[in-house]
Amino acid sequence: MLATARLKIVGPHAFIRTAVRANRPRRSPGTIIIDRRTSKLVMRRLNAILAVDVVGYSRLMSENEAKTLRDITRMKSDVFDPTVKRHGGRIAKLMGDGALVVLPSACAAVEAALDVQRALAEMPDCPRVRIGINLGDVIEDGTDIYGDGVNLAARLEAIAPPGGVCISALVRECLQPE
Repeated sequence: MLATARLKIVGPHAFIRTAVRANRPRRSPGTIIIDRRTSKLVMRRLNAILAVDVVGYSRLMSENEAKTLRDITRMKSDVFDPTVKRHGGRIAKLMGDGALVVLPSACAAVEAALDVQRALAEMPDCPRVRIGINLGDVIEDGTDIYGDGVNLAARLEAIAPPGGVCISALVRECLQPE
């Protein structure tokens, strides 16, 4: 099954239409690394990283804290959490107005992002979000994730338009039809 969406691409193309494949590769077992300073075991795995941020969060909170908190809580429980779970992902970190999500593939990440944006567009009075997606090594350390791939996903989220999704060139390559 193919879905088509308008995505912002970081690279030589500004905007293009991209076909999203529905097949998802299996999750790799990853690599265990031992931190020599702390002798702690750290897991490194190739994943898709989805960074999400609520647009205008500070302004919304200053205007009406109770309503903003209620809207964001509803958005998380009704849209975000079920969508991430349905696409095989997990929320790795929650910040006040954003989240970092780890998904098993670029296809799953793009499909999840588009599903979230479509659902939020249909919800009245719901804050809009920006989403950035990258594919890279993720270092999992307890309740947090690290790595260049995570940093790039956060930068892509910052340049995504409100209600939009910005993907890296690497994610775009993964979405090309075979």
